[in-house]
Amino acid sequence: EAIILIDIPTGYFSKYNNNALKLLKYSGKEILKKTPDDISAPSHSDGQDSAENAIKYHIEAAIKGEKPVFEWTICDALQTELVCEARLVKLSGTDSNQILASFVDITERKNAEIMREKITADLTQRNKDLEQFTYIVSHNLRAPVANILGLLNLFDEANLNKETEQKIKHSLFYSAEKLD
Repeated sequence: EAIILIDIPTGYFSKYNNNALKLLKYSGKEILKKTPDDISAPSHSDGQDSAENAIKYHIEAAIKGEKPVFEWTICDALQTELVCEARLVKLSGTDSNQILASFVDITERKNAEIMREKITADLTQRNKDLEQFTYIVSHNLRAPVANILGLLNLFDEANLNKETEQKIKHSLFYSAEKLD
């Protein structure tokens, strides 16, 4: 878990843990020159402006004593976008002007969710295609089978002449070929 203290009056990061340096890929001196706006990606995972969504709204909520938990898309020093679960808490104490920001990289989990949604959509489409195929096969099998059954019922009649039997046999072969 990356942890950074944000100085409320200046908006700059004032303290950090080693996980914050590893996640953001900044040196200790570099990170102290950053603000939440500086590490926010241009757009948030839900399409909103990241700084507007994550920073302004959630920091204001933390200052008021709320403890917001939200997804925040950030950029590390290499400009790689990471989706993080962020938590903000205003440090207690009468003279405290700092917010503790902790965040965990959930990029892999979000990517897995996106992949699962794509797979689900693909499987749904394949099921629809299979249902359509089943309908077509069923429809195409009904007519020849009905013909064969009807012709076989004609054979049950006792007094068929040879010419009629030949026509029925020919029709049976024709229907069987259509079925094939």
